[in-house]
Amino acid sequence: MAKQQKRKSNKLVYYLIGGLIFIILLLVVAKSAGWIGKTKELEVELSKVKRTTIVEKVSASGTVQPVTEVKLAPEVSGEIIELNVEDGDSVKAGAILVKIRPDVWMSQLERSEAGLSQQRANLESSKAALARAEATYTRAEQDYKRQERLFNEKVIAESDWQLAQQNYKIAQND
Repeated sequence: MAKQQKRKSNKLVYYLIGGLIFIILLLVVAKSAGWIGKTKELEVELSKVKRTTIVEKVSASGTVQPVTEVKLAPEVSGEIIELNVEDGDSVKAGAILVKIRPDVWMSQLERSEAGLSQQRANLESSKAALARAEATYTRAEQDYKRQERLFNEKVIAESDWQLAQQNYKIAQND
């Protein structure tokens, strides 16, 4: 029985060695055929040397942001009749970007100038009225003092003195 077992173990060893040799042979054949361990060849396009422009295209998505964002606000409102720049143009300080129809704001300017002239005339009229009121007050004050003095000296009647007093109070209120 020991002999039979020894034979079985010898057979097993022979099978293992045979299998190992078979695997080694299989690997050698696969390597030589290029199935394993072969680096992929790089495909290149060959052409003659010549001058040409290299074009590189980049496709990207995103949002374009300006370096400086400026909000425009005209000094006058109105209809735009001429636009001197396009979207995305560079502009310099002081450049005329748009022209606005002058009809509306010119008529507003004329009305404002007329109103200013009217207010100046009113001011002059008020100054003249003030000068008249001051003169009337001064005269009423002088008449009052003179009439008071004369009344105290018993030269005029009390009614004349009261009239001068009344005129003086009216001039003070004006």
